[in-house]
Amino acid sequence: MSGRGWRTSGAVAAAVVAVHLVVGLTSATPAMHPGGDNAAYVSLAGSLARDGSYVETWHPGTPPHTQYPPLYPGALAVLMLLGAKTWGAFKASSLVFTAMATGFCFLWVRRLHGARAAAVVALLFGIAPGVLISAQWILAEPLFMALVYASLWLLASDPRASRAAAATRSGATTRRARVELGVGLGLAVAGWLLEEGAGAVVLNGRRPPDGEAAEKVEQLRAGGAEVRVEICDVTDGEGVAGLVEGIGPASGLPPLGGVVHSVGALA
Repeated sequence: MSGRGWRTSGAVAAAVVAVHLVVGLTSATPAMHPGGDNAAYVSLAGSLARDGSYVETWHPGTPPHTQYPPLYPGALAVLMLLGAKTWGAFKASSLVFTAMATGFCFLWVRRLHGARAAAVVALLFGIAPGVLISAQWILAEPLFMALVYASLWLLASDPRASRAAAATRSGATTRRARVELGVGLGLAVAGWLLEEGAGAVVLNGRRPPDGEAAEKVEQLRAGGAEVRVEICDVTDGEGVAGLVEGIGPASGLPPLGGVVHSVGALA
């Protein structure tokens, strides 16, 4: 993706996370959540922050705690060492974790389905009642929610990258496609080939592209692809032979991989 695309996606992700934070803060309350094991987590965090042990504060003589893993209490212990002392401060960390989960959700869906789908899915996730309610707890769910979506994002493979990798393994990306240059259909096929991992195309037409066609060629090149334009009438046998022979190592291109004769225009 281009730098501009990354900036746009980053702005959209930031906006979605900001919506989640605003809605979460609007519904926030500094009071302790009455259910769950909030006090147990805070107690274990206090034990870690105090002397590095992992026992319930109200029963220090017992063996180390084994029911809950120390990851979330460890995060609370860090907050304590940084000066956090109130229920509101601990609950704010839960909102931060759900905000991180919202951001990772965006990145995960974007990798699979693009930025538009990611914005919709992440926004629905960020304003979901269950997510907003969990942001009011001093429980491990928000942290592990963030870790799960971060893992999904890191493990998800980009479909375009996967297709390109498959093409590389088969040798397809070392080849180029020749596409007849037309205002609409030929350039649409060229764009599709580049999206599918062709890497570069050689466009052929009887006349140099102008107007809309020329703009489309520049758009394809702006995406970082190698796009060459060769002028030749396909009814000229010798000219076509020379064109085909010119697509290869001698001209700095790998061998010809295929030809798409796309005569026509899109309505």
